[in-house]
Amino acid sequence: MKNVWGHTIEVGSLVYRGARCGSSSEFKIGVVESMKPGKNPRIHWLFEQSGKWFWIENERVWYAYPEKLENSFGSPAPEGLVLIDVDLEELERQSGFFNELNYESKFVTQEQFDNAFDSWDN
Repeated sequence: MKNVWGHTIEVGSLVYRGARCGSSSEFKIGVVESMKPGKNPRIHWLFEQSGKWFWIENERVWYAYPEKLENSFGSPAPEGLVLIDVDLEELERQSGFFNELNYESKFVTQEQFDNAFDSWDN
């Protein structure tokens, strides 16, 4: 099937969806699990946008990051899907890094945070 952007979406395609959800927005990345004529494609959602507060240079900062999802599925309208090419291993690495942080995590400088983020390995 083709979406409104002219992308051919098929089983196995990696897709992105951004949608309004009440007074906020929801962003997800997933893989097309199945497609049946006359029905919306079934998506296995792998990541969604999340965020976390922690400390850098004595200030609270908010960082958005990809949160890995477990057992998340949906059937959104195909016109809301966009075909993408991203490194899923890198998204998983980023998710793992941010899941190690908590509200009290503190970095002395932005450079210290950047180095920790760049070198972290699950």
